[in-house]
Amino acid sequence: MAYLTNTKCVECDCDFMGDIYRGVDTCSGCLKDAADKEEAAHFARLDKMTVEERLRELEEISYRRSKAKPVYVPSPLIGGG
Repeated sequence: MAYLTNTKCVECDCDFMGDIYRGVDTCSGCLKDAADKEEAAHFARLDKMTVEERLRELEEISYRRSKAKPVYVPSPLIGGG
């Protein structure tokens, strides 16, 4: 269970409900801005690559995923128990 308390965002200094004991000290707006910047940087990097380089990167990702150990995903609980 989280201990939510009114706290200040470390990025924009606005008040939001966060859990300082678990390190949740950034508001959702700043987290979204950071994710948007990361996505823009990722696609800017891809835009500079040739089709062959992009395909090679996809092949490398596919290979690494094929060698990774399977992850157990429990079945969903049905029936509201």
